[in-house]
Amino acid sequence: MKKSDTIVTEYVDFCLFCGRPYNIEGHHLICGGAKRSNGTKDKLLIPVCPECHRKIHGNGLSMKLSKMLGQAVYEQTHTREEFRERYGQSYF
Repeated sequence: MKKSDTIVTEYVDFCLFCGRPYNIEGHHLICGGAKRSNGTKDKLLIPVCPECHRKIHGNGLSMKLSKMLGQAVYEQTHTREEFRERYGQSYF
């Protein structure tokens, strides 16, 4: 993952959850079909290691919080209505 892949953090060389500095991949904060593509375009990704990535996807609350974080970051420069139009719903 590169710094240019995300607007969420400048720290992309380690997992934001456990701090591991290897095998970093991007976790899409907004996912599911076209939403994932838009999330990539909007750079709504965070750096995570594969183990933490699996844990996030295996936990419904973690997925809900990921989507809420993605929406909160998006709404720093857009309105909630714009988020709803782009992603089809609000997570708040």
